[in-house]
Amino acid sequence: MLESKPDPLASEQPSMGSSSSSLTRLSSGVLPPPRLNVGVFSKRKGVRYHRDGQVSSCRFCEILRARAEPFLYEDEHVVVFRPLRPIVPSHVLIVPRAHIRNVNRLAARHRDLVARMHRVAEAVMTKGPEDGAVEDGEQPEEPVEVHTQKGDENRVRYSFHVPPFNSIDHVHMHAFLDDPRRLGYYGRIKYRTESWWCRSYEQVMARLTELAADVPQGQPEESSSSSSSGLLSEERQTA
Repeated sequence: MLESKPDPLASEQPSMGSSSSSLTRLSSGVLPPPRLNVGVFSKRKGVRYHRDGQVSSCRFCEILRARAEPFLYEDEHVVVFRPLRPIVPSHVLIVPRAHIRNVNRLAARHRDLVARMHRVAEAVMTKGPEDGAVEDGEQPEEPVEVHTQKGDENRVRYSFHVPPFNSIDHVHMHAFLDDPRRLGYYGRIKYRTESWWCRSYEQVMARLTELAADVPQGQPEESSSSSSSGLLSEERQTA
């Protein structure tokens, strides 16, 4: 069956069944997130829905609520943590607290959120994911220049996977140093933004800007989306 195939895009999903799961490090008594199938070949993609389309449970929402992973950064809008199987050591995920199903469901009104995700990613990459969490006092309000290690001229890549190639139905941005020597053939293909399965931050923002330009003057941007049906009802804010 389709769900039994290996999942080539499951690197960002924390494992729930192994003894090495980060949840075993929790000692607060917080219940772990529910077991939800994730990955490209998963029917549910880490999310369960009610019959009316409302979100019942979400793998990322539960991670944010239960703090089931060490956070490198968090604020009222976004959280940053490492994927379980990073493509390179610098690989991090930038996840909004609001549940938005995927990159295609982003609307013109989400421009500020996506820009915020990018600024936060820049701050984390500037500090260096290996150096630990970004402190509250370091919360980025303006764009920053990303400085890599001395002698490392690799740029930082910011990307989103496009459905059905997303592995979980909660939009998130990947950020990592684009080092071809470490990415390997698989990584270069998986995160190639000049493709129909992956989009760069610039491509996503350009699309949202176009959507905003198409909104008639005086009309709320809430109605501007490539897939606006049901968009408001499926969004929710995680505590």
